[in-house]
Amino acid sequence: MAERGNRYIPSLPFLLRDAQPTYGELEGEPDARRRKENERRRDVARDELLRRYVEAEAASQLDELPRSIRELVEDWRRENGGELPRRKGGAPADPHWRMSIYLAAKQAVDSGVHEGRGAIASLEALADEAGLTYESVRGVYYDKDPEWRRAVKAEIARRECEASQGFPNEPVNLKPTRPFDANGNND
Repeated sequence: MAERGNRYIPSLPFLLRDAQPTYGELEGEPDARRRKENERRRDVARDELLRRYVEAEAASQLDELPRSIRELVEDWRRENGGELPRRKGGAPADPHWRMSIYLAAKQAVDSGVHEGRGAIASLEALADEAGLTYESVRGVYYDKDPEWRRAVKAEIARRECEASQGFPNEPVNLKPTRPFDANGNND
């Protein structure tokens, strides 16, 4: 059991198990919520294993890294054409919180307050205001996942429809009800 910042990091056997889910845990899982949780656990485990590998590689200490991590990450590297796979990062797991971040980011970018530097300055200012990292805000704003894009379009359409009927749009609340770490995770 290891703690890193405010986030719990599972021990090595659990990381290795979660990083290699079975077909039944992902595609074969009929419950969409459980499938998402399994995908999230897989991504977190893979990110942690990649982080450990990259740190050991940078310090020229790959020999000290457990063999199971080295073999798994080297398999991923071979599957990815000789490159290490990109880490997924710490996108907030809570979809309502992610939507709040996206809507606030869209509002900041569309307002044009930071015209000199455009979207980058707007997203940096939002990250500072919300107490998040720029990378996590940027990751939510530019997320290309088709399911996420559909959810964003639906929420924007809902807000536009309500506004056209005279309903005021509720303000975007960036204050979470539960504590989050620097990457916006609250699990």
